[in-house]
Amino acid sequence: TTSALFYRLTEHNAYNRERLGGVIENYLFTILNSAQAYSEVLQEDTYVYMHTDRKTPDIQIRSGDSFLFIESKSSVPPMGIRIFDRDIMAKHIDSLAQAMNQLYKQIKLFLEDQYYFFSEAEHPQISKKKVWGLVSVLEDSFVSRKAVYDEFANKAGIIIDSPEYKWAINHIKLVGLYDIEKCSFNGI
Repeated sequence: TTSALFYRLTEHNAYNRERLGGVIENYLFTILNSAQAYSEVLQEDTYVYMHTDRKTPDIQIRSGDSFLFIESKSSVPPMGIRIFDRDIMAKHIDSLAQAMNQLYKQIKLFLEDQYYFFSEAEHPQISKKKVWGLVSVLEDSFVSRKAVYDEFANKAGIIIDSPEYKWAINHIKLVGLYDIEKCSFNGI
């Protein structure tokens, strides 16, 4: 579907957004798993943390002793971005920052060894330097990444330019689905 049609189908319709989002998550899993470029590719799983059910990121990938987590968002840029509506742009930046914060929290719990669904026989020592995250959107809006990262830092309670902020901006990226497709179809 085109982004305009997708937006019209999902705007103010959580049911459609959730259903179509599930299709996109399954598609991501299929193409990443089919690439056969990774040691393991897993779909979202549930675990208990502090007596509460939690979910892992939508896709979990292990390649040797490196890990990549992908949180898929079935979002396309709102129409107002095309006419540079400041309020809509701010709301979109907030939405992207929220998705990044969600993934950041999930990665932190992984680093704290609160969940590990990969093969136990291959349980390497986990280094923060080898843990990565992608927030995948159906179509990239190309809004200022600095604005998104700064809003993410605000939501996560991270001081801008701190070592944790620098780790996050180097290890958690916002990408369009097309970028993941290119890598998968090329076996990267």
